[in-house]
Amino acid sequence: GFMAPFKSGPGGRSQTTQKGLFNRRHSSVRNVIERTFGVWKMRFKILDGPMKNYPIEAQRNIVVACCVLHNFIREMQPYDVSLPDEVNMDGGGTEGAQMPQFHVTPEALHDWKELRNAMADHMYLHRNE
Repeated sequence: GFMAPFKSGPGGRSQTTQKGLFNRRHSSVRNVIERTFGVWKMRFKILDGPMKNYPIEAQRNIVVACCVLHNFIREMQPYDVSLPDEVNMDGGGTEGAQMPQFHVTPEALHDWKELRNAMADHMYLHRNE
């Protein structure tokens, strides 16, 4: 599934402090994910081009395999000469990429929204821990 950030209220502000905190953390995680995909695309050229010729299951398996291989390489060789600036990389290279289209039932959408609300409340209640 996909969990979107909360929509902004009037004046571009989130309706509650919980929602604002959730949106900031959501954005932070998204940035990490985009940088990670940028690193993978540098290492595994198959990820840098269109994969539409492969069935969706194969595309998923390719991404998972790249993740596993990347983690193995990083564990075996912590300083990777092929990616010396990996930690300081400032972009995921996703500009112009098309988002996949998802078909979601109203019930599933409701469940995701409920989960997002619960996560936002939990983050707010435990923000100082």
